[in-house]
Amino acid sequence: MKRALLALSLLGVTGCYLPPEPAYQPPPPQPAYAPAPQQPPPAYAPAPQQPPGPVYAPAGGPPPGPVYAPAGGPPPGPVYAPAGGPPPGPVYAPAGGPPQPAAPSMTVDVQPSSGRPGTELHVYLRPFQHGATIYFNGRALPKRLSPSQDAWIIYIPGSATSGYVEVDWGGQRFRSGYITVTR
Repeated sequence: MKRALLALSLLGVTGCYLPPEPAYQPPPPQPAYAPAPQQPPPAYAPAPQQPPGPVYAPAGGPPPGPVYAPAGGPPPGPVYAPAGGPPPGPVYAPAGGPPQPAAPSMTVDVQPSSGRPGTELHVYLRPFQHGATIYFNGRALPKRLSPSQDAWIIYIPGSATSGYVEVDWGGQRFRSGYITVTR
């Protein structure tokens, strides 16, 4: 302000009113630290290939560096973080790797459950499968579809002994109840 008055007086201006300068006010107090803005974690992050050991995430956020899988190696695929951030502790892959598709399931019912060689047997499959192979005591048998198309028809072989009817489907064998062969 003194400079402004000096400049005006040098120019010959007198009797000019200048408003007083406002009093010095210190800036408002700042917190000791400003929290860094939080960014949401990525949808997934694959684990590096050579982990030195587990890195645990601190409560409230992701770890400060790369995320490694627990000892034993990284999981076989990408690791997905649940919505809202990582879990509070380490996440382990299930033993044996990722889940496998459920094995096929089938029920095998044979009617009648006893007979002489040459007796016609109806093999009911639940669910019914057209590509199934049918065995009696380990021997593959020819089959034909029943008139109702809900069962396979086989015949007890002439040299057969009592045993089981098995159905091979989807790379697995499914066994019926015991079949008694009478003479």
